[in-house]
Amino acid sequence: MGSKPPSTSELDRAWQKLQEELLQGLRHGFFEYTLTCEVQQGRRRLVLKAGRSYRFNIPDGEIQSS
Repeated sequence: MGSKPPSTSELDRAWQKLQEELLQGLRHGFFEYTLTCEVQQGRRRLVLKAGRSYRFNIPDGEIQSS
């Protein structure tokens, strides 16, 4: 049986998506993004709108440990 890959935090996934979208936009030469954040039930709801919307619900514990 294969080993399970280490889990990635929601914060790490958000950073990765931001980097990917930024690089893709720079390659195309023109882009517009909207990034919003609000607190809901002990989590940060981060929404990146870049043609599509990407949502990340980041628990408080991930923010405190960074």
